[in-house]
Amino acid sequence: MPASNGPSIAREAADRVVGAALLVLTAPATVSAAIALRIQGAGPVLRRSPRLGRDGVPFDLYQFRTMRDGDGGPHLTAVGGFLRRFSLDHLPMLVNVVRGDLALVGPRPTEPDRVDLADPRWRTVLSVRPGLVSYAILVLRGRYNAASAHTRLALEVRYTRMAGVGVDLRLLGRAAAAIVTSRGNVKAGTPRAHR
Repeated sequence: MPASNGPSIAREAADRVVGAALLVLTAPATVSAAIALRIQGAGPVLRRSPRLGRDGVPFDLYQFRTMRDGDGGPHLTAVGGFLRRFSLDHLPMLVNVVRGDLALVGPRPTEPDRVDLADPRWRTVLSVRPGLVSYAILVLRGRYNAASAHTRLALEVRYTRMAGVGVDLRLLGRAAAAIVTSRGNVKAGTPRAHR
């Protein structure tokens, strides 16, 4: 095994250990959310959606189901709105971290139909594991959904070029602070200037 793989293997192992610890610590909130969704009766509690992982390997991303099908299309449920407001709909993604599909920090997991493998920027993004915490979301925050695909992709590429333990720890700290100051939802917060 090449020596250069050592840091990557060590980081993946650390991500899995931390992910498992977070899964245990958040178990009460996860179980409570699942019960609330089940009582609401809006369909399956979990939503599995296809994503592309490192090297383009597909995997299923786990999230709590927050939408209900209805007249005119899907609608956000009452419980789903609460979960999204406090980012609790992402708790099942810790299972993906433990499985090794996700890193704690990395590019946002992307649907296969949004990836253009002919674009070298996508090959760069897919050279690392996607993350539970995304640099692009932390930078854009409230502007993320309105930002162009080009802007989002440029930020994800930038992350892959500066990724490292120190950077990831700072981003995890920023994510924790953003969740607290934005009442749980990073993307709902006031946009901050990129530094």
